[in-house]
Amino acid sequence: MRRAMAIMASMPPLILASTSGAFAGPKEDAFEAVRNWAAAFNASDVDRIIAAYTPQASVHGTMGTSLAVGPDALRAYFGPAARRRSQVKLAEDGAEAMTALGDDQVVAAGFYEFSGTRPDGQAFTAPARYTFVLIRQDGAWRIAHHHSSPRPAQ
Repeated sequence: MRRAMAIMASMPPLILASTSGAFAGPKEDAFEAVRNWAAAFNASDVDRIIAAYTPQASVHGTMGTSLAVGPDALRAYFGPAARRRSQVKLAEDGAEAMTALGDDQVVAAGFYEFSGTRPDGQAFTAPARYTFVLIRQDGAWRIAHHHSSPRPAQ
């Protein structure tokens, strides 16, 4: 009887441990932050775009001429794209490569495509590649660094 009770008492942690794999891991959870960033970008919602980043985040933007660091610089960088209602489409299968550096740090690299209208009125499509460094702070995944560059012609 004692043995049966000892086995029963140890079951909740075992059940929890065996089901925890059914939930998303750090890489999947972190990539959701990239999807949320893309949704904010496509909604032209600069406040939501900025909220996707940490306060000290840096962005090497696809069209940027300098490194944007912090909320004011990010707002200056993303504002024109939002005013032109530019769009981004993540590659259908998500990131090409995801590397968990720890439980709270993930690097995602892959491809996306920007589209919209240039200031001169011409439509454009711009294939690009990205790297996001994502960190979990206070339980939420946010972008700490974002590098984007044009995808070379094949």
